[in-house]
Amino acid sequence: MNRYNSKEALADGLAPDGSDDEDISSFTWWAHKGTAEWVQYTFPAEKELSRTSINWLDDEADGEFRVPQSWKLFYLKGGEWLAVEAKTPFTTRKDARNTVAFNPVRTMAVRLEIQLQPDFSGGILEWQVD
Repeated sequence: MNRYNSKEALADGLAPDGSDDEDISSFTWWAHKGTAEWVQYTFPAEKELSRTSINWLDDEADGEFRVPQSWKLFYLKGGEWLAVEAKTPFTTRKDARNTVAFNPVRTMAVRLEIQLQPDFSGGILEWQVD
C-alpha cells in the first residue's frame, strides 16, 4: 500500500504513534501547498453525529507535510453544505487526536475543509466521526 494518498487510511482504525508515524498509511494532498482542500465521508444511510477526531500528518523533521493552518467541518442537509455548530475549538495539534464536539446533526455526508499552511502540504493519518 502507498504510504501517502490512501483513502483507506482515513478510517482504517490504526491509531498513529505520532504525527510523523511512518508505520501507517495516510491520506494527503501532495503536492498541493498552501491551498484550500477538502475530503468527505458519504454514508449509505443517514446518521446522527456529534463529534469528530483527526490525527494530522506532520513530518516536520524531514518532510513537507504540516498540520493545517485551519479546518472546518460541514454536513449535508437538503443538498446544501452547512457548518456544524462547534462546542469546542478546531485544533491543529501535532502528535495528538484533535477532537471537536458539535451540536448533533443528522446527515448522509460530512466534509472537512482544510486550509494548508503556506509553502506546505498536508494530510490525515486517521479521521473518525461519531
